[in-house]
Amino acid sequence: MLAKRRKARLGDALIAQSCIDHGIALLTRDGGFRAFSEAVGLDLVIWTVAD
Repeated sequence: MLAKRRKARLGDALIAQSCIDHGIALLTRDGGFRAFSEAVGLDLVIWTVAD
């Protein structure tokens, strides 16, 4: 993330790195993880709730 000049909160970075290390996708409602997906190839599934 730093090489791509992106900033991330520590907790988010640890969660993303754990998913990357274990080769699993991250299921989240937090769109803030899109930066990880774009910068470092995190597999991301954005979950939305339909009304």
